[in-house]
Amino acid sequence: MPVQALILTYHNPDGGPVVVPGSVSFTTPGTFSFTVPLYNTLTADVPGAGGGGCGTDQYGFGNSEFRATQGQNGGASSFGSVTGNGGQGGQFTGLDNGIGADGAAGTASGGDTNTTGGGAAGGLHSIVTTGNGGNGGRAVKTYAAGQLAVGGTVTVVVGAGGAGGEGNGPHGNPGANGSVSVSWA
Repeated sequence: MPVQALILTYHNPDGGPVVVPGSVSFTTPGTFSFTVPLYNTLTADVPGAGGGGCGTDQYGFGNSEFRATQGQNGGASSFGSVTGNGGQGGQFTGLDNGIGADGAAGTASGGDTNTTGGGAAGGLHSIVTTGNGGNGGRAVKTYAAGQLAVGGTVTVVVGAGGAGGEGNGPHGNPGANGSVSVSWA
């Protein structure tokens, strides 16, 4: 018995171009250009990077005492003006015995939803008792057809995770990198 194939094709009744759904993710820290495809709706999901956790500086007789060292802030991610800010690094409080303070969560702006702390994870502290890096912020925006020029470009920035605090003891863990994900249909 012969095999029959059914081939379906879409015919746009107005004869214009057809939207081909797709998506792309930017996950490496840096600056990129995104060329706007033909779309009916296009959504940008923009999490900022996490801050680095506190490290440890040991001192005193036999390095038996320690204090927290500051983690670095995470970088902001953006899709045009839609921004997820980075989380703050774990904080050095100036107190001994490993007392650090958790970094503040990153904020977000320009999205339909802007979530403080909804982005990439902050790094964990080393052996200090507190001082995790703050999570990045997250912005999500959906564009309707015509809001972005088809064939135009949008600048995309991916924030780098904050480095963990350093010292002569264990270092803090770095925050996770941010990202930008774009999907269209």
